[in-house]
Parts: sequence; C-alpha cells; structure tokens
Amino acid sequence: MMPPLLLSGIPRKKAVNPYTDPAEVAPVSALSNLIALYASDNEQEQLRREAMSDEVWERYFFNESRDPVQREMEQDRLISHTKMAARAAAF
Repeated sequence: MMPPLLLSGIPRKKAVNPYTDPAEVAPVSALSNLIALYASDNEQEQLRREAMSDEVWERYFFNESRDPVQREMEQDRLISHTKMAARAAAF
C-alpha cells in the first residue's frame, strides 16, 4: 500500500462548519455591508408601500358608507339615540 501524497509547502485548511461558527465562514466586508444595507432599504420600502396601500384601502374602499353592515349599525345607533332623547324630553 502506498502512503498518501503530502504536498509540502501548502498550508492545510481547517474544515469549517457554517452551522457551528458562522463568523468564520462569512467575514465582514464592505460588500457584505452594502448588501445588508440594500436588503434593509428594500425591506423598509416594502413596509412603506404596504402602509400606503392600507391607507388607500381604508380611505377610499372600506368606509362606513360603503359597508352595509357598518351603515346599518350606525343607523340603529342613531335611531336608538334619537328615541332616548325623545323619551328624556317627554319627562
């Protein structure tokens, strides 16, 4: 049996497990900082767009005048308030 070939002068690298030591796998660099900043900016932009979409939905599409259940509840509340005021005025 032949002995394994050893290459002299070439440093051996240690095997790295990314699940146990992520700092060794991904050193901080300017590029990684730029990518993180870009991802954060995209996330903030997505949140801003969702907030604007929700605001537009609330303002133009979902209000009491367009929702029949809400409109009926509001009318019932006004009627009962008027009846109570009429009873109070009768005494």
